[in-house]
Amino acid sequence: MSPRILSMMRSRQGGGRSEQYDEIDAQVPDAVQHGWTEFARTGIPQSPDERPWPATAASTPWITSLGDTVRSLPVENGSVTRLIHSLRTAAAPASGDRA
Repeated sequence: MSPRILSMMRSRQGGGRSEQYDEIDAQVPDAVQHGWTEFARTGIPQSPDERPWPATAASTPWITSLGDTVRSLPVENGSVTRLIHSLRTAAAPASGDRA
């Protein structure tokens, strides 16, 4: 998202919140901007309440959900996720092979 997208909820008259969005709606771009700013500054994205976003790995994937609240959730490793992972693994060149 660009700064323009992050500020779309601000009214054109004076920079305050647009009437069509409530305070919860306004928190989403603020939370995204805060997380990205912290990542640029420290290398660790954080929620506005200073909780670091969880580290993730292929074996333990996490997402940060931006809804009415900002929260981190483990990714459910369902059948579609397993299928995609199996296809990626099958398509990966064997070690030592050159692309």
